[in-house]
Amino acid sequence: MKRRFLIFIGMVFLLSTSALAQPFETTLPLQFNTGDKNDGLPSTVITIQNKQIPIILDTGTIDTDIALSREALEGTQVYFTGKDSCYRSLNRYSCQQHFIVPRAQLGGFIVKNIRGMLMEKFWGSNNRHFKETQASHDGAIGLSLLSQFNLLLDYSHHKMVLVKQGHFPAGYDVKNWTRVPFVNRDGIVTYAKINGKLVTLLWDTGSVPSKIKQYFNFMRDSRVCNKKINYAISNCRYVVANHFSITRQALSPTWFLLDHIPSNIPFDGLIGSNFYEENLVFFDFKNHLIYVLSRE
Repeated sequence: MKRRFLIFIGMVFLLSTSALAQPFETTLPLQFNTGDKNDGLPSTVITIQNKQIPIILDTGTIDTDIALSREALEGTQVYFTGKDSCYRSLNRYSCQQHFIVPRAQLGGFIVKNIRGMLMEKFWGSNNRHFKETQASHDGAIGLSLLSQFNLLLDYSHHKMVLVKQGHFPAGYDVKNWTRVPFVNRDGIVTYAKINGKLVTLLWDTGSVPSKIKQYFNFMRDSRVCNKKINYAISNCRYVVANHFSITRQALSPTWFLLDHIPSNIPFDGLIGSNFYEENLVFFDFKNHLIYVLSRE
């Protein structure tokens, strides 16, 4: 009887430690197409059937879980659905075939039945100053897949952390960071105030750098791009958001490149690479909240 009791206690212990060992988060590396700088276009790695594929991290991609090139799909088994879709981004119009990835791995997490689109060319590569990488050639991971988790961006340490919904990342005092709400409207959208002007902003890791429409009062207060803001475009100007807030929550001053954002795009600007470099950002997709901590 004593021996059976000890065996039972041992089984309970094994079951409980197994449950505790289940990961609530996983860390993935981030690389940037700017080389030694970490305020460029971020990429990480996804594993599909033992094939590691570098891939752009793009929270501005909302139509699919993942977009992959034909070369990236070589050696993998995916299932094309026979459907395609057409869309317009900031600078191009294209149509793409749909497929399903049965199983893939993001760090220590397994994801199944991923919705994919065939990517003929990365949509940011039309810019003549775009720096091509293996990741931009292979594809992009979009918001619909990332939002199945919660997401921490830690650019300064070249990493991202995926956290199961309902949890916070270990080692970060997220609950004491500045907290602002967002809405799911064509992406992660917040209603902000920049130097007294109300604007609608999309949080987009695929935007290098942050950008804003060329409104009159922004043009009036803008500055000529300097060497630190190394964007070799004609008539390059930017505006410093010395007073930057969302729902009366003040965020650290940042800057936005003045850009020709088409009038049919349903937002005024994009929060991009320079902001993520200067701040820790945690997206709580379950509760529609963004937590921000300035590095200053």
